[in-house]
Amino acid sequence: MKNEKQEYFKVAVLVAISCVLQISESLIPNPIPGLKLGLANIITLIVLFRMGFKYALEIAIFRTVLSSFIMGTFLSPAFILSLSGAVGSTFVMGSLLWLSRNTVFKTGIIVISIIGALVHNIVQLYTAYGILLHHRGIFMFLPWLCTGSVIMGWLTGTVSQNVCRNLRDIEERKFYGSDDLTAQGMISSQIFYSSNSFLHRMKGELKLSGMFLIAVSILFFKKWLIIGFFYLLIISLIYFSGLSYRNILKKMYRYASLLIFSFLLPVFFNSGTHSLFYIASFNITFEGIETGLYFAGQISLLIMLSIVLGMTTSGEELTRSFAFFMSPLKYFGVSDKRISGILSISIILIPVFLEITGKIINTSAIKNVKSLRNFIPALSNVIEKVYLESERKRNYDFVQ
Repeated sequence: MKNEKQEYFKVAVLVAISCVLQISESLIPNPIPGLKLGLANIITLIVLFRMGFKYALEIAIFRTVLSSFIMGTFLSPAFILSLSGAVGSTFVMGSLLWLSRNTVFKTGIIVISIIGALVHNIVQLYTAYGILLHHRGIFMFLPWLCTGSVIMGWLTGTVSQNVCRNLRDIEERKFYGSDDLTAQGMISSQIFYSSNSFLHRMKGELKLSGMFLIAVSILFFKKWLIIGFFYLLIISLIYFSGLSYRNILKKMYRYASLLIFSFLLPVFFNSGTHSLFYIASFNITFEGIETGLYFAGQISLLIMLSIVLGMTTSGEELTRSFAFFMSPLKYFGVSDKRISGILSISIILIPVFLEITGKIINTSAIKNVKSLRNFIPALSNVIEKVYLESERKRNYDFVQ
């Protein structure tokens, strides 16, 4: 039992670290949707090589779920794309690692990272085409995304390789961390707004079910009447829940580039019979503008839904509700108690590692780096120290 609890805690710590890295990266301006450094993927790579595929996949899924809730994007298009990319790339990287260790096909962590980054972006692109935009013009970005994936994959692979090498060299060394880094209390969500409204009191299972039904309705029944009805419903829920329209709009502003992109893509590349005017060689049609408005409206509605969910549901409630929906997995040998336990501990540890990571960054050389040559070892040093801190806290008697 003790070993089982330590395993839960170890995975939960790594999930928390991955969440911290993903949340931190989300604060960096991203003018090009779909192309990011992928700091959280470094942890997935390290875990894949040190602990195995099962743990890497668990951490990839759990950190996507928790990070999306904390950032207010749970079940939004951003969440769907992030989850599909994380799962797809982890499966491919795990398969490549197995082949490398069990066959004559040999490859290293950098090559696996590059291929994983390529798969991540390709899966996201096809997911966006399949359930969101439904427009072939989106594939014009494939060459650019593939080029960016090679660069970002090489960077994260190099950092992961450095960290794995250093961890092997200092496996028995005790990490210097001190106990004063431990934070108190639990974080539920960065956007949770405490209130006693009917929506706050509603069970999380009902809210998740309702959000899923709304998402399915607007994604598969493409009618302005349906999307208009759900907009009115959400506006009413916001009003009766005592939430601030201004705060919700401020949180949606961070997705402005995604919304503009989803509008302009069909405007410039959608064919139609009712031509309005030309911009250079692009024929702007009524059908293109209508499709663009619908795509942008559909995505903004899903984003608004996820924000309202985050502002009216505590972390504990969401974790319990998520475990409830995962309970059927027990018939396939997956423990719902394990899922609930890992998510619950991870939620508590996220503020701990936010503080730890902040202190490590403040005492590292990464803040003064001015070239890529110095950035890679500096980032490797930060990731290594944070990972070692997770090793130190593994034996902490957190789970009674």
